[in-house]
Amino acid sequence: MKKQLVTVVLALAVAAAAQGIGTPAGQQQPAQKKEIKDPAEYNSYVGAIQAPDPQQKVAGLEDFLARYPNSVVKADALEQLMGAYQQMGNGAKTMEAANRLLQADPNNLAALALNVLQLRSQITGATDPKLQQMRGMAERGVQALQAGAKPEGMSDADWARRKTAFASVFEGAVGFAALQAQDYPTAQQHLKAAVQAVPDSYADTYALAVAELQAKPMVMEGLWHAARAAALAPTPQAAQQIGTWGQGRYRRFHGEVDGWNELLASAKAQANPPAGWSVTPAPTPAEFAQKLMDTKKINELSPDEIELILSSGNQPAADKLWAGFKGVPQQFQGKIIGAPSKTTLQVAFSAAAIEDNRASVDLTMAGPIPASMAPQVGTMIPLQGIPVSYQVTPAQGANPATVMIKMNEGALLTAGGKKKPAGAKKPAPKHRR
Repeated sequence: MKKQLVTVVLALAVAAAAQGIGTPAGQQQPAQKKEIKDPAEYNSYVGAIQAPDPQQKVAGLEDFLARYPNSVVKADALEQLMGAYQQMGNGAKTMEAANRLLQADPNNLAALALNVLQLRSQITGATDPKLQQMRGMAERGVQALQAGAKPEGMSDADWARRKTAFASVFEGAVGFAALQAQDYPTAQQHLKAAVQAVPDSYADTYALAVAELQAKPMVMEGLWHAARAAALAPTPQAAQQIGTWGQGRYRRFHGEVDGWNELLASAKAQANPPAGWSVTPAPTPAEFAQKLMDTKKINELSPDEIELILSSGNQPAADKLWAGFKGVPQQFQGKIIGAPSKTTLQVAFSAAAIEDNRASVDLTMAGPIPASMAPQVGTMIPLQGIPVSYQVTPAQGANPATVMIKMNEGALLTAGGKKKPAGAKKPAPKHRR
């Protein structure tokens, strides 16, 4: 769970519940929305919520709920109970209290938020059934928050903080679920709202960047949010991984990496780009291909640059590249997309192909791959092959042109770049007479 948000949600819930209690009938105090008429019930409730120790508060509230199961402040008592269990560090009891609260008040913001946070932390992928459960509760939360009025007795500042915390939880969860379904417009809408509520949310900022940059056509602001996510990343490893991904997307859009470091510095300081911010788009593929061939040697080109030149539509540039690329053994890290036979591998060659999970090299091995050495689909491994031909698939709508490079004499390599031995043959069994 997002521990910080859990703490905020529970703190606000406890404060709201404490403010919503009136005095017993007959005492000269200002009227409140909820009024306990029975003095014994009132004293039991106030004594429980004012207990200084969380364990005493839990005991008092559980006793109150058992004695007065239909109390007008039942929901308030359950919110207080959630907070007390959380103070004790008892996560299971905290969630149990949240679920009891939802039975009493199906649209209770705090209980919905805790359930949404817990479910989001448990989701393992796009097919996880918890995803739809989380989305349903989050959408209920969004609607309840929009329709909800400020509780009586709560200050405007506290209500604003409460709405901000809940908006971050609910909007972020709906956006995350939409992203898993590749519904990028819906994901962008809700994740923007979540980031607006809590600008320093790493998870929602990163998800927003993905939703914007995976969309076709991509949303340029996603480059800013990718840089921002790198700045908010919880570990140096995550920051490096997101920074590398963001830089790759930046290069794909801009054509070069110049300006990326400046973008990282700017995004670290503010959550959203300033008015008028933009990144200059890259030249056309044909123009960029020509620039690459004019400024780089063939052996200096990256796999992405090789694929771009071959698929650019600039045939003179492609011919010049192919003249120095064909027949020259190439060693590279490739992602295994498929293995149609023991002698053929479908491989993602460039970073773009790897990210798209798309084969861009058809590698025919020098010999059958032993079963013990067969690479698993989805793994990154070092390979070698000799280019012999290529075929371009033209651009279609928002999808750019792609290339399939045919390579022969394929080999699996060790980490040091040497060919892996095929393995010793088993000796023939000896026959006893």
